[in-house]
Amino acid sequence: MQQNAVAESETYSLISRLFLDTNIFLELEFQDLRWQECSQLLKKVETGEIKASTSDFVVYSSILEIGSKERNKTASKIETFLTALSSLKGLSILRPSATEMADAAKLMRIRKLDYDDSYIVSSMKAEGIKTLVSFDRHFDKQDEIKRLEPIQILAAMESETSA
Repeated sequence: MQQNAVAESETYSLISRLFLDTNIFLELEFQDLRWQECSQLLKKVETGEIKASTSDFVVYSSILEIGSKERNKTASKIETFLTALSSLKGLSILRPSATEMADAAKLMRIRKLDYDDSYIVSSMKAEGIKTLVSFDRHFDKQDEIKRLEPIQILAAMESETSA
């Protein structure tokens, strides 16, 4: 029993500051399989109950994906997406420096990641953020960060409030 309490405590401490991956936004945008848990998580970011960051690169990647899937409504879909982002009180959008971008290229070579994933890890390291919210399991191989899915964060918050 005490071991579970430690695990829950560790998970809760990991959610004190989060980095949101592109797929969290796109899951909700396209109402894919797990969009509801992303919606619940982002509602907590919207109110400021959860503090989260993402990078400008994640925002641009999301915009490009929205544009490629919603060709006939691109401008209005992008505008809606950006308006929704700006309403997230607990979200900060990071703009990594050229040094951090170069660090991402080094990570790309060393860790065998593509550039966008290296950029995320580099941005997180520079900001001291340890937890990535993502559905991409390949991040599990990165020992300097911990990947959690939205449902894990919501469950940890629920157990903390019921304790």
